[in-house]
Amino acid sequence: MSNTNENMTQESLKEILIRKLGIYELRAVAREIGIPSPTTKRRNELVDLIVENRNRLQSGMIANLTLTRKGRPYKKLSSLDKIISAVSFDDETLPNQIQKPAPSYDSLICFAQEIPNFEKVGKNERILKGVLRKANSAAYFIDTEEGIKVFVPDDLTERYNLSQGDLLSTRSSQINSQGQYIVNEILEVNFKRIEDHKVKDIPLANPIISREKLQFGYASISCGRRNAVKFATDIFEDSRFEALCKDCKDRKIKVIVLGLNISFENDILYRSIDNVTSLTTTYGTHCASGLDRVVDTIALCQKLTQRGHKVLLFINDIVELLRTLDKYYGSSEQSDGHSVESVVVAQKLLSLGRAYDNGLWTTLLVAYRDSDAKETFLNNELFKVSAKID
Repeated sequence: MSNTNENMTQESLKEILIRKLGIYELRAVAREIGIPSPTTKRRNELVDLIVENRNRLQSGMIANLTLTRKGRPYKKLSSLDKIISAVSFDDETLPNQIQKPAPSYDSLICFAQEIPNFEKVGKNERILKGVLRKANSAAYFIDTEEGIKVFVPDDLTERYNLSQGDLLSTRSSQINSQGQYIVNEILEVNFKRIEDHKVKDIPLANPIISREKLQFGYASISCGRRNAVKFATDIFEDSRFEALCKDCKDRKIKVIVLGLNISFENDILYRSIDNVTSLTTTYGTHCASGLDRVVDTIALCQKLTQRGHKVLLFINDIVELLRTLDKYYGSSEQSDGHSVESVVVAQKLLSLGRAYDNGLWTTLLVAYRDSDAKETFLNNELFKVSAKID
């Protein structure tokens, strides 16, 4: 998964660079790689042809086309060699003068598109739960407990009008030696029994500044915003979180917990509270599982708000989350002391905090350790857009 995501991310970055070129640069690149009559083609057509020919150039199929050009000579742009290098070859060959554009969240998150391999269908069924992902050839989810990949048949997604971000509870059976499963029966969708499941998107209307509050110890949480709270001890040793969850249950607020590489005690706590959906990984879990949890958290929060729920997202140790993503992306480029890709994903998480004039909101409570209070990301990003809770 890591190599696939990295390759797709590189290709996305190169395509972004191509689309940022001006029309004269596009025509020059097109001439350089042998595209005929570039001045007669529209901009979008040139972009598509350059992307296609760039891939052929990588395989060496048109490497000699530039030697056989005919027709009126053109003025070669001084930056053309750099552009050709940037859009044609692997990232390792990018000259230092070429600066890659900052990646977007969508360009970083590429869902695997695969068809399940059916070797056998096990007789024993298991209850598996996760957030639905949909790709061109398959719908699946990653089980929140064990990280098992579970495929959802097309007839079930169509029958119940399921879409990306829906939280499913299913009865599933193993289908191959890779430990993958397939859904036999859907039990719940977004906390509702399948018998009560109805797809009804709530129009979010206009964003507002909410005046609603949640109590957190002696302080209060601003709803529909981002709230940063410092912990001197581990969460399970602090009674404020459990009290907050009880208040949310009474007020019918959905509580989602996201935490990567967390302590076993915290994981036990989150899974023991009945109105908490825990999307966590414990200490020592592979970093790829951490990215899965983040992607599912973002999709689930967005989906629940669309379905008419108020959502409280609690992030257990934002700095540890960034460190885990750093291990996954392994980038040498830094932004606020972390991988550029990690920061982009974290910014996407922070953007979830929002309130609407129909009364719905997603509220973020972002925890950080006392020892990380001077961390660069916290001061340059989190504290600038959050209400600090003492």
